[in-house]
Amino acid sequence: AASAGGGAGGSAPHGGGVAAGKKHPETAGGASGNINNKGGKLDGGKAQDVTDGVGGGGGGDDTAEVSAAEVHDLVRSATLRVFRYVSTGLLEEHRLIFAFRLVLRVLDAEGELDAEGLEFLIRGATEAADENPCAEWLSMEAWNCVMALSSIRAFAELPSDMEKQPARFREWCDLERPETERLPLEWKNISSFGRLLVIRCLRPDRLGAAISNFVRDKLGREFSAAFTDGAGDLDAQIAESAGPAQPVLFLLTRGGGGGADPLARVEQLAAHLGLVSAGRWRHIAMGGGKEGQATAAVERAARDGGWVFLQNAELAPAWLARLEALLLRLAPSANSEMRVFLSVSIESGAQVALGDGGDGKGGD
Repeated sequence: AASAGGGAGGSAPHGGGVAAGKKHPETAGGASGNINNKGGKLDGGKAQDVTDGVGGGGGGDDTAEVSAAEVHDLVRSATLRVFRYVSTGLLEEHRLIFAFRLVLRVLDAEGELDAEGLEFLIRGATEAADENPCAEWLSMEAWNCVMALSSIRAFAELPSDMEKQPARFREWCDLERPETERLPLEWKNISSFGRLLVIRCLRPDRLGAAISNFVRDKLGREFSAAFTDGAGDLDAQIAESAGPAQPVLFLLTRGGGGGADPLARVEQLAAHLGLVSAGRWRHIAMGGGKEGQATAAVERAARDGGWVFLQNAELAPAWLARLEALLLRLAPSANSEMRVFLSVSIESGAQVALGDGGDGKGGD
């Protein structure tokens, strides 16, 4: 990740993600506060013996009682913060993988992870069945997967139920979005993780959507929004966490999720916030001597709290070193709503001079 150096501190994720340069101090206040759980247990809804200096004061010996609900909320808040921060540096299609792994870690920590089911979800069928009694509507590959799943005790009756009620299962399989509908027969009461395993067999093309629903059910909509709503919520969160001296840098790759257009996403967000209609949005495609226009746009944004998007910033590498100094100079008196966005193609081979002391050599 490229850093805008010193106070500017812009961080850069790879592959079309976005990142707001921001300092994350380990402690707040004067002293290094911490929470030490001295062997305390959650007993009767209370976490006992949580002691020692919460916050900046530090060093206290008073015993505090923290409810289980407060601990849960704290863990959830920290998990969401980590998820959002890491997701800024991921390709969009990789955010779902990361969120799913995060869910699995949470389930494992709570003792609720189905290790046998997870092994099947990853590997699928490893052996071929002798025959396929549902060949009229189900592929042999899918039936092999069903037979493999039946080796797990909870799914032992699935093949026989499919043979007895083929019309019911075929109707479910033919749905456009089967992951949103209940399974036939008593399988409608299966756990949400169990549904993933059945979908893995019968409709593997819908497994991604099913995992997205699973993440939402287990962690909440905030986690699934990053890959179901075009990362709109994530963009808004990052735009809010950036600042006048903390630009947002998009590193673009060719193809896949990296092919997403950050300009369109940011402009849509600016329009939603009323910046476009108010004349506080400016987009400049760098190159061809546009450095003067870019400087003027940044200075104006500092006055009126506008947003400036500098596209293809790799075409003006030397000017980026001056941009760092400009942001640091404007920051103390800049409008707090000012934002600067830059996009850089990492496949162009250009060197981006951020935080290099202005020698033009730049960093990757």
